[in-house]
Amino acid sequence: MKEQLSIPMKKNIATIMAACTIACTIAFSGFTATAAASAPGPVHSFYESSKSGKRIDFVGDSTTEAAAAMFDRLKSKYALPGGPLEGAVLQNRGTSGITLHNFVNNSSKNGNTLDQAVADQADLYILSYGINDIRGSSDSPGRSPEQIRADLQIAVDRLLHETNGAVLLRIPNPFLTQNVSSSIYLSPIENAQLYSDQLWEVYKSFEGYDERVDVLDIPNLVFGRKAMPHHPLMNDTIHPAAAGYEAIADAIADRLSGKMAVNELPMDAYLQESPVSKTLSIFKPENLFNDIPAGGAAWAIAKITPQILQVVAQKGEFYKVKTWLGEKWINPEGGALEIMPSKPDESLELKSTTFVFDDPYTVNMGKGSGFLLTPQTVKVLARWHGYAYWKNEWYYQIQTVLGPKWITLRYSLPEDVKPVQEPVEVKRVTDLNVYPWDDAYKLGQITPQKVTAFEKGGDGWYHIHSWAGDAWIKI
Repeated sequence: MKEQLSIPMKKNIATIMAACTIACTIAFSGFTATAAASAPGPVHSFYESSKSGKRIDFVGDSTTEAAAAMFDRLKSKYALPGGPLEGAVLQNRGTSGITLHNFVNNSSKNGNTLDQAVADQADLYILSYGINDIRGSSDSPGRSPEQIRADLQIAVDRLLHETNGAVLLRIPNPFLTQNVSSSIYLSPIENAQLYSDQLWEVYKSFEGYDERVDVLDIPNLVFGRKAMPHHPLMNDTIHPAAAGYEAIADAIADRLSGKMAVNELPMDAYLQESPVSKTLSIFKPENLFNDIPAGGAAWAIAKITPQILQVVAQKGEFYKVKTWLGEKWINPEGGALEIMPSKPDESLELKSTTFVFDDPYTVNMGKGSGFLLTPQTVKVLARWHGYAYWKNEWYYQIQTVLGPKWITLRYSLPEDVKPVQEPVEVKRVTDLNVYPWDDAYKLGQITPQKVTAFEKGGDGWYHIHSWAGDAWIKI
């Protein structure tokens, strides 16, 4: 049930009597039905209705204000004629660098405060705050989960009581466990998983709060709840990359169109031990436990090397797997993927030179990561289809002379690559990619100039000598 706020009543008896008289007059004049019809409906009535002319406010920190790829995808894919958001008015009410506490206390450098959100009288508010609250800053300690929840309740209650809009709480993405930038960081970095879990729990506590409130579990739907040192959908410790924002946009559009995400687990089910039949691929040596530990590695009875495991039960992020010591628990700190085992003697023909990497989490993360495999037929050990709203493609675990590795056919050299000696004019600042695909590791950039390509292929890719070494550019 929704928690009620106590609102002081300061009206005198005469005012109350006048109000009653007006109310009775309206009721007996046949306006009761009209008043009831204008009452705000549940959030699902918004999902099921036309979005034409409806206003949607996106409220949050930099993961809203600076989420250009999210807004671009919503407008270019979903708000077009015939799309589920056709005719909707999308308003960016994000403010980079501020906290939820700033927001509810109407402190914002660009005016996107709670008062402004209320004044907008939007039909739907998509709210995602908390990353800056829980991590704090150099001159301000982080706020506790209890304080964050109290601020979130203030925001939700004001939107419910002072507008007719519905509220969709977008759970913030998990943190990375490694600071990859000197200016955007988390301290202590060891708290990345703890902070990610605490924010998740704060938001999930609003499930069932009110019929006009819904919760969108972005960690489970897009990123996975495990805090990782690197993630292909993350740009830095706290911000998603463009592909991450696009995946968030897909999840939002799916929810707003009335579709229910099939892999979004209720909180109570997620925290209970459940029998399962899954196949798990782990990438780093992991601790084995007889039981789920209260914390730390002191309870570990052994270590298990990277391999494919059969899972018989799961509780949260812990998996009970079959080992040479019997059924034991692991909590994969080095990353894990729930995969589909290969069929007996399954193979895959590589028609062009293909990039081979350790795992989908760390692909494209460094200049020297991975290697190229010439066209050949490879043995498939397993396959993985990515997160629910990630790229719609298969990743294959294959057998190589260096042990099990991963490939995806998109990460391969164009079949028509050929040597050339061709002048190329670079007309804008352009990325220097190690390989000829958009999300390959970037060596740097070059400014507008004329260069000479020694290879070319695919859709506008040229291989050149640059100040950072040999690199691919896209013209």
